Amino acid sequence: MDVKGKRRFPNPEENARKLQQVAQAAYQLSDEWTAVIHDLISLNLRHIACLENLIDRVETAITQQMDPHTLETIPGIGPVFAVGIIAEIGDLAHFEYQEARVAGYAGLRWPRSQSDAFEADDRRMSRFGNHFLRYYFCEAAQLVRLQAPDYRDYYNRKYKEVRKHQHKRAIVLTARKLVRLVVCLLTTNEPYRLRQVPKA
Repeated sequence: MDVKGKRRFPNPEENARKLQQVAQAAYQLSDEWTAVIHDLISLNLRHIACLENLIDRVETAITQQMDPHTLETIPGIGPVFAVGIIAEIGDLAHFEYQEARVAGYAGLRWPRSQSDAFEADDRRMSRFGNHFLRYYFCEAAQLVRLQAPDYRDYYNRKYKEVRKHQHKRAIVLTARKLVRLVVCLLTTNEPYRLRQVPKA
């Protein structure tokens, strides 16, 4: 439960125990129906295991066909996300090697929403752009912020800035920050280097 919930539950063991108690109290089935339900659950678990095996085979095939890439030096980004980002961006020359244009292409931008002197704090992200690239960047940002201290700190800072949509907003902003790093690494073809935070 902790893994599937992406470590967002404060106490996964306690949550799992409570769910089991609720399930036992809510569904009183006869022995015949219990056997049927167990068979269905067993079949679903076998199906999930089969899908996970296929995913592993696809990831292995991608890894074998792809040479080690500079994007894979970013903590949390493996060959699948690296290939996906590279494939969707294509030639950086089309964006004149500018991270703002890549971010705009991915739809990681916010149109201004204002009237006279008032400007809305809760602005919707642009619905335009390459949604595949936006997906790769947001999912990669979620993994990177769990492993890279500077991205973790940035996520936490953005999370605390607002009272609504904290996680979604912080992840999207972290993805926007990740665009800058990706464009830099693709342009220079150099590996990621962990930023050294000066000690107090």
